[in-house]
Amino acid sequence: MTLIHTMGDEGGGCIKLAERVPSSVKATTLGILHEAWNGDYYYAEDGRKFGIRPVGGHDLKPRWLWWILANTVFNPIREYCVQPVELGPHPISEIKETILRWADSDDDILTQFLDGRQIEYLLDQAKTFDGIVLAVRAILGEHEKDAGFKELLQRLGVPDLEVD
Repeated sequence: MTLIHTMGDEGGGCIKLAERVPSSVKATTLGILHEAWNGDYYYAEDGRKFGIRPVGGHDLKPRWLWWILANTVFNPIREYCVQPVELGPHPISEIKETILRWADSDDDILTQFLDGRQIEYLLDQAKTFDGIVLAVRAILGEHEKDAGFKELLQRLGVPDLEVD
């Protein structure tokens, strides 16, 4: 099963494709203190939306000391266990709106391989979850390595896509 994984907040973010909601993730100490997992969402083809929640053992005590260390000299990466939390149904428009909002404010994370206009075109064409997955694959630059995928994007009429 392919999931669309978004990571970010109102100010911006990035997207990936995932096969499943993970059972553990890696984060810096500062990420744990900021509860960075609150911005991770996983969208499934069947219309369900998932978040993740730490299972336990991620608490950093004393918190004030870790806060000082993580903001100054010591911010190690830790792995912690998480569990999926079903957040209810999602409309396809929610995924599209999130990607478009981030592409508009992007600093070359989402727009590394396609510009905002091309991303908007692909998302306008996407009427199904699979259509959004196709757009995400293009946003992630798969057409740079796969000539067949690039031909598909050209047939879809993505504007100003470089022709080999």
